Amino acid sequence: MKNLIVLFISTSLFILPGCTSIKKDAFIKDKRLACGNVRLAILPFKDTPGQPGSGRKVADTLTTALIRIKNWSLVERSRLEAIIKEKELNATGLTTADYSNIARITHADFLILGSVSEFYHGKKAWIVEQTKLSYRARIIDARSADVVGTVNLDMETGKNAWLGCLCLSWYYIPVALFTEQNISKDMSRSSRRIVDVIEDRIEDYRDDHPCK
Repeated sequence: MKNLIVLFISTSLFILPGCTSIKKDAFIKDKRLACGNVRLAILPFKDTPGQPGSGRKVADTLTTALIRIKNWSLVERSRLEAIIKEKELNATGLTTADYSNIARITHADFLILGSVSEFYHGKKAWIVEQTKLSYRARIIDARSADVVGTVNLDMETGKNAWLGCLCLSWYYIPVALFTEQNISKDMSRSSRRIVDVIEDRIEDYRDDHPCK
């Protein structure tokens, strides 16, 4: 019995890391983002082809997560969308003049723009819940329209779930069948991880460029 428990734990440790693949990165090069109290507006991201509304959902989830960053404040999403609608702006095709206009109205120092390349959730092999989510974002200085930061995410859940089915079918399949998973939960989890990376990059910047 003891040997079976050891085998189960060892096999689980091998399988579980393969069930979710996530690549995340962020880059910060503006001192104000690291040292100052700044205000940001997150515009709706460009949708994945064939997935209308995917860009808005990703932007909403990121907004909820980014409020954790202590020196960043965020423009309320509903207010931002009302402004875009009122000014008849194309959120995914803004010009430098549009950046300045939005920044002036919302008092934003920076804008975050992005595009979603993958936004999928479904069943893999009729059993395992799977999510694929990929997006790229840029942090834009509202005054100069310069890119002062980037955020990238590639996430896939259930990637190597077939290993679980083969090695732990007596345990894995029932768990896969009855575990609730959806893309909203996966987006929230990935956004929290993105925030962790941004906070690490902010600390790195402070180490190299001490705030004064």
